[in-house]
Amino acid sequence: MIVFDIDGTILPGTSCERLFVRYLIENKILRLPQFVDFCWRGITLLHQGLPYITKANKGYLRNFRADDIAKIGAAFFESDVISNISPKGIARIKEYQQKGERVILFSGMPDFLLRNFSDYLGVSEYYGSIMEIRAGRFSGRTVGPFPLAQGKIAALEMIIAGKYSAEALTTKNDPNSNDSRNIDWSQITFYGDHWLDRFLMLKVGNPIAVNPKEKLRALAGENGWAIEEFGG
Repeated sequence: MIVFDIDGTILPGTSCERLFVRYLIENKILRLPQFVDFCWRGITLLHQGLPYITKANKGYLRNFRADDIAKIGAAFFESDVISNISPKGIARIKEYQQKGERVILFSGMPDFLLRNFSDYLGVSEYYGSIMEIRAGRFSGRTVGPFPLAQGKIAALEMIIAGKYSAEALTTKNDPNSNDSRNIDWSQITFYGDHWLDRFLMLKVGNPIAVNPKEKLRALAGENGWAIEEFGG
């Protein structure tokens, strides 16, 4: 199994969601109520730390119709994202696909944004933040473990168990049914770029640090991990 992070790896030097928020502002789609919702959601995430306030905060999407924002996201992807995707990253994905490997796109961005990468890269399996939807509109919250830091391990365990979906996460299940003891972590390759990816990188058998900054580069050196540079 080959797992690719997106922000900073396949999309080097930036994050898709950061570009998306800028796109929404420039096109006057994001207005004051959404900024207020973003700030309020950030307060509720304060106890989890700064990374969660900025990365797990989907308050800016509150009250948008899910179908409408997905269409806006597709237009944004065409105009602002495709040109920034790493050709080397694309080539690496194709290499694995030609070998018959199971390739997964795995990111903290909303799943409706990640779907565009799935379509463009020809990767059928993709797992982003699962957005809570009420009466066809986003609540600004996510469901299930957020794929950040240790949450990436929990989310990947659920993916492998086939339980990382809106339907599965909103259904009451046996808390002991998601047993990770059957996962062969040694057979998983993970491409990550961020210091917070280190938890999953220390878990899998073949971690690859892509465009790593100083701390992750040092950790990769200490552990003998491969380091790759995916340019834009």
